[in-house]
Amino acid sequence: MRFLNDMCMDVRITSWLNSHGHEAIHLRDQGLQRLPNGAIFDKGIAESRVIVTFDLDFGEIVALSKGRKTGVVLFRLRKTRASFVIQRLSEVIAECSDALARGRCCDRRRDSSPSQRISIDIPVFNQLSRIAQNAPTRVRRQYEIVKPLS
Repeated sequence: MRFLNDMCMDVRITSWLNSHGHEAIHLRDQGLQRLPNGAIFDKGIAESRVIVTFDLDFGEIVALSKGRKTGVVLFRLRKTRASFVIQRLSEVIAECSDALARGRCCDRRRDSSPSQRISIDIPVFNQLSRIAQNAPTRVRRQYEIVKPLS
């Protein structure tokens, strides 16, 4: 798979992806530290790359993409050490690679507790996201939402 790691991702994650047979780049490697989110999304589409980020704005950007597709791995983790994110990304690749290749968003909300995987439409996702923001943390961590882009 081809990946584009956002500025919030540790560069060691890019190195790990490359060492495991993927083609990954980090925005910093290309001098694009200040690239706006919309332009990052456009770059991901143009280069057929899955965007890996902690940036919650990407969920909204994906929802407003008007049919343009690229996969997005959106992490919402309390533990952001590179080793933990690599472990989680390895799981995402194993579980969601087909969905990511079809331009879906894999939203990883949990750190270690089991979660449920739900595939839903964009309007429902947006409504659930607003509701989830007000839910207790223990409830929010129980769900993982995989959102289709079309």
